[in-house]
This record gives sequence, C-alpha cells and structure tokens, in this order.
Amino acid sequence: MLLSTSSTETAEGRILLGMMVRVIKLGTSTLTLAKNSLLYGQCALFRLIYESCVTISWLLNSSDDQRFNKFIQNGLLNEKRLLLQVESDIQKSDGEKMPIQQRIISSIAKSAEPFDFDLDKIRNIPKRRNIRIPNVRERTKFLDPTLRLYGLYSLASTETHSGIAEIEKYNTTKSGSLYHPTFTANAETSIVIDSRRLLTLIKLINRSFSQVLDSSSFVFVPTDDGQLFRDKIQKQEAVYNALSKAHEILLQRQ
Repeated sequence: MLLSTSSTETAEGRILLGMMVRVIKLGTSTLTLAKNSLLYGQCALFRLIYESCVTISWLLNSSDDQRFNKFIQNGLLNEKRLLLQVESDIQKSDGEKMPIQQRIISSIAKSAEPFDFDLDKIRNIPKRRNIRIPNVRERTKFLDPTLRLYGLYSLASTETHSGIAEIEKYNTTKSGSLYHPTFTANAETSIVIDSRRLLTLIKLINRSFSQVLDSSSFVFVPTDDGQLFRDKIQKQEAVYNALSKAHEILLQRQ
C-alpha cells in the first residue's frame, strides 16, 4: 500500500470514507431490491459498486502521487463549468452580481472546501482528457490483477447500456404478430442477482474495504468508525449469502 499515513481528518481520508459509505449504501439498495423481488436494474447498481471498489483500491495503491488530486479535479469538473458560466454572466452584466449568482458561487466554494480546493483551483482544473484518470479496467488491476472480476463488470453492461437484444427480450412479449409490453421480471432477467454476481459483490467489498480497514497507515477518527464498517459488511454479507441460496433454488425450479 503506497498511501502515506492518513486519517479521516485529511482530504484523502474524507474521500476514502465517503467512497466506503457510498458502497455500503449501494449494497443496501441492491439488497432491498432483491429481497422484494425487484430484480430489474441490478446491473446498474452492480457496476456502481464495482467502480467505487476499484477506485478505492486505485487511490490506495497507485504509485501516482497526484491520484487524489486528479480524482478531486475530475469530480469538480461540473462545478468548474458552472462557476465559469456564472462568472461570464456576471461579466456581461458589467460586474453586477445577482443574489442567486452569489449563492451559486458560495455553494461551489463550500462543496470544494473539504478537499482543500478554492475557487482559483477550480477555475484552473484542466480538461477531463488531460486529467488522465485510469479507466475502470486499469483501476481493476489494483484490486484484481487477474482481471477475472472485470469480466463480470463487462457482462453487466447489457442492461446498463440498453443492449438491443435485452430491450426486446426482457421488456416485450410477442403474441401472434404483435408485441406487448412486459412489466414483470423473473429469474431469467435477474442477471446480477445470481450466485456468481452476489459472491462477486462480497469479494469486491471485502477486498477493497480490507485494504483500508486492515491498514496501519489509515486511522479512523473516531476509531469506532472502523468497527462500524466491519459490522455493516458482515451484515450485508450474511444477507447476500442468504439471497444467493434462495436465487439458486428459484433458478432450479424454472
């Protein structure tokens, strides 16, 4: 691990903490849908969890000493565009600043403050292609050098990107020469909730989180927060395992 000693009191630590909370929330959403047999849409959640987990590993293990700065810059690109647009509008109005414009600028400054970015730094953020954050495949190598997990991520793209076969197969029913809308979902459409995907989610979360939780170079402030994450992971893992078994039974019955 190449992250220098850090804690949740630093900008880097706040990023890692927020990413981990995001993963827990997305995992909860996945489980909520699955427990209520709402199987459609799981692929999109799977990809969000996957991307968050490999990003955590990239931030922890990359040798690029600018990786956190790049991550922050990439995350503030929309704020930069909005800031420049508002400032351009103010300039066109001979410098007269409307209250709403002042609130927008203040909001942008406040959102960037936890990451030690001020308005000048936001204005000078380069274009996305010049920030050069590694793509998902490259980030995966920091979590799984074999790239086996990446194959499941790629398979989940059908639903996310609305593959043409998926649109027809799972959302319409043919009766004679006519096609009718299909609003129900069965085990066949549950691409992400099968046992392979559930086990993958468990591996993803455990691997990326363990790199943070088991590291002597990262300190939770307060320290009890580390145990809180462990408890959350164990609780989700138990539910994932139960759902995996139930789904296998469902598939066998069809």
